[in-house]
Amino acid sequence: LLMNSDTSSGSTSPVRLLSSNTLNSMNADITLDIDRLHFNHDTLKAVGAHITLANRILTVSDLGMNYKDASASGHFSLNAKATPVVTLRLLTQKFDLGSFLKSINVTEKLEGQIDLGIEVNSTGDSIDALMAGLNGNLSLVMSDGLVRDTDLNEVSINILKQLMPWAKNKKEISIECGLIRFDIAD
Repeated sequence: LLMNSDTSSGSTSPVRLLSSNTLNSMNADITLDIDRLHFNHDTLKAVGAHITLANRILTVSDLGMNYKDASASGHFSLNAKATPVVTLRLLTQKFDLGSFLKSINVTEKLEGQIDLGIEVNSTGDSIDALMAGLNGNLSLVMSDGLVRDTDLNEVSINILKQLMPWAKNKKEISIECGLIRFDIAD
């Protein structure tokens, strides 16, 4: 459904989000229910979603999955009746970020579980317009965390030390509970 709006000049123009002709001719109603989905050396469990496309509205509802002790749920919709409107809500709970980063060989210097919430929406008829008009928020809660500064870049560790001045001379920073919220406004 992603289409280039102008290929005649040979240059890359902003990508059009949707072709109205394509969506007008499509309808779908799909239920996804997978007990186990194996990838690399890991497994997603209870993967499910209900996907519908009708009257130029694409909806992914009842999105859910489990990964080890973590769960994720969400909803996505794209209404292309006039100027396209995109909405995304995603919640991940009890995700062991440290173990995950270790399993993909990124770092062993971070431990802790996170809860991540994303709620965003936008309007626009291109990817550029959607990004420019993005509104919503992203929040992250970390519990039982540990950050070893030997592996973080200088900017990251300096921010943590400014937020927690009592940790300036420590090689490790313990995070019993941390919360970060970013509000997103076009």
